[in-house]
Amino acid sequence: MTFLMQPQGQGDELLFHYTTAAGLAGILDSGELRLSTLERMNDPRESGKYSFGFNSWSSGSFGDDRRAGIESDINDALRGTTHLASFTREGLEESPDGYFGRGFARARNWDQYGEKHRGAVLGLNRDRTLAAFDELCSGDFASGPVRYENGSLQSLPDGGWLIFDESEYNEVGAHGVANRWRVDYQNQLFFTKNRDWESEDEFRIVVWQAQHANMPIAGLIEGVILGEHHPIPEKKVLGTRLARLGVDRLIIGIMDWRHGTPGCLSSILTDRPGIFGFEVVDDGIDRDFPLAHPVLS
Repeated sequence: MTFLMQPQGQGDELLFHYTTAAGLAGILDSGELRLSTLERMNDPRESGKYSFGFNSWSSGSFGDDRRAGIESDINDALRGTTHLASFTREGLEESPDGYFGRGFARARNWDQYGEKHRGAVLGLNRDRTLAAFDELCSGDFASGPVRYENGSLQSLPDGGWLIFDESEYNEVGAHGVANRWRVDYQNQLFFTKNRDWESEDEFRIVVWQAQHANMPIAGLIEGVILGEHHPIPEKKVLGTRLARLGVDRLIIGIMDWRHGTPGCLSSILTDRPGIFGFEVVDDGIDRDFPLAHPVLS
């Protein structure tokens, strides 16, 4: 059974990554998914720089210039080593009508992250993706669903906010302070967003390392879902791009919003050498959908 035929509300074994048409081409041509930085996140509680307080500081040693320098150093240490991969989770609630709730059929995500339905969604195997990150980062990563709640970053479990004292800073430096906060406040810093973003139903993988992180995707892809306005020239070379990755059999879908209801024309990229045609697959949603037309040359 393909993931398109999967009954509604069952399983969370897939992760879906929305991207633009150019983004899909870049991912497939490079064979890698490039992680984002906090500065590129859409929630101001993540994109803005952190501020913090001082529990104790010796008299006369804390001027405005030093404070500004320390804040900059700790922000660089904490934010500059944090890289994220964002996905939409598979919907777990049943829908009697179309693909509503499925991870690849979120209208808001298609509009904001899928280039207004010109882009695409990569469907990745969740377990294999997490295992690949574990190997890539030697276990120094975290993953899980984002929780959505309105509130300030000052609302931490201990009632405080990012606070340290002079002795800690002198002993461990900016990176040591940042590492403690990363451990103590991981959920608040990296896995919480304001409720305005709740419809994204985000599953996030966070990597901490000095170098920017890219994730090889060969062997992780379960399917590619193209937006209903995906450029025709890009459709024609999709098979070639996949072939370069060593993918010769894959579910390919084309979104079809019928009266606002999400459906998907689905086909299988065949495994015949040198031929990239379509084999029609019944998606089980709307029996009146036309058969998928070949879109790969």
